[in-house]
Amino acid sequence: MKSRKMVAATGGLLLLLTGATAFILGGCGGVVDDGAHAKLHEQLGTTSFTVFPAFLRDGRQGGYDTAAAQTLAEYLRSEQFGAVTVGQAEIPAQR
Repeated sequence: MKSRKMVAATGGLLLLLTGATAFILGGCGGVVDDGAHAKLHEQLGTTSFTVFPAFLRDGRQGGYDTAAAQTLAEYLRSEQFGAVTVGQAEIPAQR
């Protein structure tokens, strides 16, 4: 009897997790309402961004990720969020 309850509980939990996962992925991958997208761009006005390379730490060492800065800048441009500049300065990171 105990194993039947365990199977039922496990099956119910699995069903709940599957449904929650589908709900979350559907929300993240869903299409943005055109009206909301237009309103966002309207409210942004003349926005500009400067994207600097992030310092990534790897133990005691690290380095600046200029490729990620470029990728982020390209995304902001493609979505037409505003004027985008990729900063060349490497902002000092505390060691």
